Amino acid sequence: MRVKTSALYMSGYLDGVQNFWAKMHDNQWLAGITVRVTDAGGNNSVEIDMLVTADAITEAPSVS
Repeated sequence: MRVKTSALYMSGYLDGVQNFWAKMHDNQWLAGITVRVTDAGGNNSVEIDMLVTADAITEAPSVS
């Protein structure tokens, strides 16, 4: 079996869910988040769990 390799490039804002906070030894905070990433054609998607720095997330705008 051969597997085609490729990279995942994410930029801009993605909707996601914050699951937890984790404090690092230097007092910085990491957010444990889950985001859904879809391919350019919109045919395939995957949910990715990752840790990001606190400045990489923002609160969703409130809907009125």
